[in-house]
Amino acid sequence: MRKLIASDVFAALRVVSAIEKKQGIETTIKDLVKNAENETKADGDDKTAKERNDDFIVRVGVSGVFKIIEIATEARVEGRVYEFLAGPFEMTPADVQNMPLPDFVENVTRLTKENDLSSFFTSVRKLAQNM
Repeated sequence: MRKLIASDVFAALRVVSAIEKKQGIETTIKDLVKNAENETKADGDDKTAKERNDDFIVRVGVSGVFKIIEIATEARVEGRVYEFLAGPFEMTPADVQNMPLPDFVENVTRLTKENDLSSFFTSVRKLAQNM
């Protein structure tokens, strides 16, 4: 798996553009962040600040990817999600589509840990609005 790079922005823009036509992604992102904050707080204080921050980032990222998949499916842009994930997963969109669920979840979690997906999609959304 590789880190997100500049070319991933364009695949993400196609996803965000298609999704925004279906549902306001800004509200969705805010809800995901709030839920992740609440879940992280509910874990208690037995973790270091870095561990809590890492947990928060993973929660936002994993929840965000699955929410995007849910919305994309409703908006009939599933293929665009596979196209986006194919880049960092270093495989074809068809390989992503046919990936066993445990492997898919593991890859999404790893992608989230290695990249700040919340910031990435917030930046992509802002780019889309300015285009």
